[in-house]
Amino acid sequence: MSSSSAGPCAVETLLVEKLVLVSTRPRKVAPDWVADYVFVDWGEDFLVRHRQAFPEMETPAVSVGLGAMGLQHILANGGSGYFPLRAVQPLLKDKRLYRVAKAPVFQRPAYLVYSADPSDQDLLDQALEGLSHAARQAADG
Repeated sequence: MSSSSAGPCAVETLLVEKLVLVSTRPRKVAPDWVADYVFVDWGEDFLVRHRQAFPEMETPAVSVGLGAMGLQHILANGGSGYFPLRAVQPLLKDKRLYRVAKAPVFQRPAYLVYSADPSDQDLLDQALEGLSHAARQAADG
């Protein structure tokens, strides 16, 4: 068995996604949207904050691990769920989805992890700049 040392890493926040509650029809805040809610597993932090925001919510009938699957489900069958604002913005504009009034907005950071001791610093700088530029454009819609 061989082992390898990864070396020191650097971690930067690349962007912070806003997860918003949307529905296929105009709705008020809970409990109006709960009956056909699709829970998307956006990670442990989201799960904890979701439980804090909706402590009385029963386990949703539909739960998915991929946001794209959840979004496809509600668009095909109706319903509601939390999705990244930048992903649903065109659907909100086209009135295929609606923001649920007074629902909490959750933050979901995306991190960039890379070697703190790269062999090619110029290439790393170029890649970091490109990723940062793409993240800024995505955040701006």
